[in-house]
Amino acid sequence: MKVVLLIILYVGSILELIRPDEKTGSLHTVYQQEVFGLIRKIAPFRLTGLNIDYVVVGSDSGRITILEFKPEKEKFEVVHQETFGKTG
Repeated sequence: MKVVLLIILYVGSILELIRPDEKTGSLHTVYQQEVFGLIRKIAPFRLTGLNIDYVVVGSDSGRITILEFKPEKEKFEVVHQETFGKTG
């Protein structure tokens, strides 16, 4: 099984998936997406027994979203979304 290293960056309202090139050491953008609101927190996680990585994104809009990157579609898909309310 080949391990693929991907890096997730976020700046303001842009979520970016980056892959390092093994030969040159340079970074290449795999996918970039603008999201609604400002990203406040992001954390990767994996459910026990699965080989799928997920990303939890918290935003200033009071919403927590679980994303999964679909390589065949080359985009993030929302797995679950929960609104907790906007902070004051």
